[in-house]
Order: sequence, then structure tokens, then C-alpha cells
Amino acid sequence: MPSVTLGTIHRNLSWFADSWLIRRVKRVEGASFFEGNTKPHNHAICERCEKVEDLVFSNLKDLVSSPISGSVVSVDLTVNCICPECAGKEALAKAT
Repeated sequence: MPSVTLGTIHRNLSWFADSWLIRRVKRVEGASFFEGNTKPHNHAICERCEKVEDLVFSNLKDLVSSPISGSVVSVDLTVNCICPECAGKEALAKAT
């Protein structure tokens, strides 16, 4: 749909996220992304190709609650990694 502007898309994505219909995942570096899975979960993101993988930890909230004096509302963990495909490419490049 070439007549739809990026501004319209971003406004609608933000509205959907604010309405909890989708989830906004903020990143320290790079753009945020949006996903349809609104259940609590975390992410591993490849630093090379930016592939995103969902991570589910059953006790992560309990684990981080012990050293915190207040109550933990939610935990959003992002693991920065190098995926197996990119690691393989890098190993191959070093070998040649």
C-alpha cells in the first residue's frame, strides 16, 4: 500500500501497543520492534543479523525480586548474542 505513510504505520503500532493488543519491545541500540505475543517472555537478539528469539523463564521474576527492595512489576530481559548461523559464517570467514 504505497499511499500509507510510515508515520501512519508508527502511530497505529503505538496505539495498538498502548492498548495492549501488541507488544512493543524497546532496545538500547536500534529501533524498537512490535510483536503479537503479549504474554510475558524475554528475547535473545543476534547482534549481527538481528534475528529475534523468544525466551521463556518460569522463575525469572522471582530470581530478580530478591535483591530489589521494592516490588517487581515485570521483567523485560534482552540477551544480546550471536546466533548459530552468524557464528558459523564468522568461523568460516576466519578459516579462509
